[in-house]
Amino acid sequence: MSDPLAITDEEAEGLARLAQAQLRLATRLSERALEEPDVDAACHLARASERVARGYRQSLLLKSRLKRDRDVAQREAAAHPAVRTPQQQARVNQRIREVHAAVERVFEEHAEALADEDVDDMLVFLMDTLEEEGHGDGFLAEPIEAQVARMCETFGLPAPGSATEAAAPPDTS
Repeated sequence: MSDPLAITDEEAEGLARLAQAQLRLATRLSERALEEPDVDAACHLARASERVARGYRQSLLLKSRLKRDRDVAQREAAAHPAVRTPQQQARVNQRIREVHAAVERVFEEHAEALADEDVDDMLVFLMDTLEEEGHGDGFLAEPIEAQVARMCETFGLPAPGSATEAAAPPDTS
């Protein structure tokens, strides 16, 4: 949900244009006040210039506050990633289990090639990697097939259904 009091880019541009107009007007009024021979008229122009200059200063102050607030919000957002709902976390956990199981099946299918490897350590590494990736925002956006293929590639194994796997000789044992 967006903040209804948040300023849009268009509104920020308008604020900047308004500040520039106020500056030009305050400058013109000040110049006219200095050139005005009538003291009462000069005082009237000077007061008008001061009011416009005050509006300019307030616009600059507001612009400064908005920038500071935006910077603080960006720093806080970077420091504290969005918290997942229990349902979102459950989907992430389910995806981790699905990818882990699919890669484990590939390990089993290529058991002979992995005979010298410590498969248990590889599975622990796989789980650690998946849990770390699961913290990222795009984890569920990536197709599961791509995740499985990438994990298999990490271990030098063909992904399920890949051309490399299809070219492998059938298991005759």
